[in-house]
Amino acid sequence: MRTVTGLDDLALLPPHPARFHFTYLDSDHLDARGRQHDSYSVEDQVPLPYPPQVVLISENKDTAIGFPRMRGGVAIEGEGRGASTIASALWVRSAPLVVYWGDLDQDGLEILNEFRAKGLTITSMLMDIETYERYQRYGTTQDRNGKPIKLHPPRDVPHLLEHEGELYQLLTSSTAPVPRVEQERIPLEVAEARLSELVKLAAFTRANPMRGTDR
Repeated sequence: MRTVTGLDDLALLPPHPARFHFTYLDSDHLDARGRQHDSYSVEDQVPLPYPPQVVLISENKDTAIGFPRMRGGVAIEGEGRGASTIASALWVRSAPLVVYWGDLDQDGLEILNEFRAKGLTITSMLMDIETYERYQRYGTTQDRNGKPIKLHPPRDVPHLLEHEGELYQLLTSSTAPVPRVEQERIPLEVAEARLSELVKLAAFTRANPMRGTDR
């Protein structure tokens, strides 16, 4: 029908709200045979089985699904640009710690900037020059279709922190050894250890508000 009509969308189905998928990471919940995978639709008012204490937004679907257990944790499948949808969830906005972990590339950092632009107080994880240099040997110059990765002109990213902005400048320049290091190239145990550090740091900051740290 699309070939005959020349239309991209035949509008045969009623519109549905945007949604995202996520995985429960809390051991108590999972050991009690609680549901492991779930989804959220915009304006969904159904409460989660526990209030998330840490929300990890992972750009890679498989990484979110396979992330190790973490007390009070939820891992969201970011899958690209869905900042408005994810930011609409009250349980995301009210979580004590929200962390974004994306590819070390131009798009990943622009997505991080977009999440903050939507009002989320969000901490990045393993998205800095040190991590890039450590894993750049596993980087790629090709996209998922085997074609060369094309960089677009740098965008205004006012919500990136200094260390994130430095990586963005490198990745949008001609001096970057590779334009992309995919997050799945970083071992999950490394990510788990880093997230645990961020959880402890967030707890310390809440207990000592006068000694807070820049997020």
